[in-house]
Amino acid sequence: MPIPTFEEMMLPLLQALADRKEKTAQELEAIVVNHFRLTEEDKKISLPSNPNLSKYKHRMHWAIQYLKRAQLLEAPRRGTYRITERGIEFLSRNPHTLRKDNLMEFEEFKEWILDMTKGGDSGLEIDKKEGEFGPSQTPEEMIILGYNQIKANLASDLQKAILKNSPAFFEHIIKKLLEGMGYGDVEVIGKSGDGGIDGFVKQDKLGVDKIYFQAKRFAENTPVTASMLRDFIGSLQLAGSDKGILVTTSSFPNKAQETIRQSHKNIVLIDGKMLANLMIEYDVGVTTETVYKLKRIDRDFFIEE
Repeated sequence: MPIPTFEEMMLPLLQALADRKEKTAQELEAIVVNHFRLTEEDKKISLPSNPNLSKYKHRMHWAIQYLKRAQLLEAPRRGTYRITERGIEFLSRNPHTLRKDNLMEFEEFKEWILDMTKGGDSGLEIDKKEGEFGPSQTPEEMIILGYNQIKANLASDLQKAILKNSPAFFEHIIKKLLEGMGYGDVEVIGKSGDGGIDGFVKQDKLGVDKIYFQAKRFAENTPVTASMLRDFIGSLQLAGSDKGILVTTSSFPNKAQETIRQSHKNIVLIDGKMLANLMIEYDVGVTTETVYKLKRIDRDFFIEE
């Protein structure tokens, strides 16, 4: 089953503490697992940004944080939680759900949310209307989602920018990318290329062993055809090489990998989306605008010896 959101976890967690007994984080984790019937596979699902952190534990942490900020529960000791009188009163209403907008009735929580959503010097315009301060993802998940959206937009812009320049400039981009990926000595043959080869990578100082590449600067709706793939394979054959890279701004036919497999050659296909993402990863044609650092408290620092 999908991992429940932190909002979905809030009410079961509060109800689990209704007996007024203190419970550890580990005990609450077990309660969440049982309540939502999470499987062993569910428990292994991690955050994309931190493979060592289980997604359900991460979301439970934020559910607890929200309940604490609303003063529905408290932490008398590190890693231990208990319900407050306010929490008991809230449960006495027999709520069927508990979401962020329900917590806005508590002034302490409202102030915390407004502090979190202030645009400040960032220039952001945040809608502070009650109950409208973000989806049900945790803050880290919202950052990841936002980053992925920005990256996708950037990749699309890169593909459009490439098409506005000449085929020769596209070959230059491939050269810069391969060099950025650590391939070292890359040479563009250009118009003087033989048999559709646009350039090569020297894998040794003398250039005895080479990886040949071909650049196909096509519009997004003009895929590389199977015959073009076969032509490139033939060019490698003439060059006496079994290593090649075919790069396009568009896409490849569905059976491209099968064609490559049948050729018995080591050929890598890079389509428009993969090309744009590689350019972002290796800083080709892009510049870093802003860097955000996520920090957490160093609890070891506060341990007196």
